[in-house]
Amino acid sequence: MPPKKGADGALAAPKTRIASLFIALNSLSAALLAIAAVFGPLVQHREGLFWFHLTFGLAAAVLGLFSLVSAMFYLVVTGMGLRDAVVTNKLPVELFERTRKFKSGLFPWCVAAIAVLIGMTVLGGGVHARKIHKYYHLAFSAVTLVVYLGAIRSMKKYYALNGALIAETLAAIEAKKAD
Repeated sequence: MPPKKGADGALAAPKTRIASLFIALNSLSAALLAIAAVFGPLVQHREGLFWFHLTFGLAAAVLGLFSLVSAMFYLVVTGMGLRDAVVTNKLPVELFERTRKFKSGLFPWCVAAIAVLIGMTVLGGGVHARKIHKYYHLAFSAVTLVVYLGAIRSMKKYYALNGALIAETLAAIEAKKAD
């Protein structure tokens, strides 16, 4: 079955469920992070809100770490599949080499988001132990949210490019088989 074409005749990038899942999981984690950031300053007024803040914050950190690592791993695995398809079908190596650009575009954002998620969680523990002022944690949570949203935006961009590359590779394989 040949790849689908868009209205302009260009190959349409296939939307994979797993790529959409990783974007959704990371978006959910960012939303949990935002909720935790809202509860944070309110903890001083109502002590009972601390458990909501802690629950949403830890859920955001755990889900975020899992989702970000999985998002990077997805590009690695699809890159390996493309490499195998290029070698097996004797296609131009340029097809596979483009996956490196995708990884170099996405990985810095994901690694930065992982680092700030870990840092924010550690700072939260410091605030709870009264070793760090709460405003450092609050400011760092804002930075974390911005970096995380940048990672999600980058994920959407490079997953779309990766999908288009997969479609292009499939079309090249079909064309080669037709010859």
